[in-house]
Amino acid sequence: MAKKSLEKRNLILERAEQVFSKKGFSAVTMKDIIDACNISRGGIYLYFNSTDEIFMEVIKSHHQTCMQKTKHNIDDVKDFQTVVNAYFENLKQEMINVKGSLKLAMIEFFIAHKAETDNNFFVRAMDGLKAPIVEILSLRKKLQKISYDNLSEAADLVFYWQIGLEEIMLSTNVPIESLYLQIDLMKKLIFTGRLEGVVEK
Repeated sequence: MAKKSLEKRNLILERAEQVFSKKGFSAVTMKDIIDACNISRGGIYLYFNSTDEIFMEVIKSHHQTCMQKTKHNIDDVKDFQTVVNAYFENLKQEMINVKGSLKLAMIEFFIAHKAETDNNFFVRAMDGLKAPIVEILSLRKKLQKISYDNLSEAADLVFYWQIGLEEIMLSTNVPIESLYLQIDLMKKLIFTGRLEGVVEK
């Protein structure tokens, strides 16, 4: 794709992410995205055919950005505790602002797409969310610290905890102190290697 076309495509995704974050998924129309991008209807259809297609690309791009940020921290810092602290500080800010994020739109999207053909995207989206956690836990082994015998199960535990906490933050007014406590407890489990004991069969 030519540079100019790539820039326009990225602009559409950037503006669309803002629209989905503000309105959720179900209420967004192609007109909303066209208006936000300030381009013609024909112009947007050169790149995308539907709000579904745009949203899936927004999610893919969002996950790639999160993964790049985590990998940059790992490559740049190479200190397990610093990387974990940075990840959870970012997560804390996302949780505080979760009601103005893509999370509600993601829930609405997955509720609206139950067909078998949608399952592959659902699996890829879940893997995209979990990937930074896997990278962080893998860093323990690289640094010859405590490693997990079953990394996937340990990553699943952190991932499902994160998803559950996000949904609680979306639906209720959780005291900020409770959020901080939950994050501190999960960090402690990761630092001490106690995730292994939690998921052990």
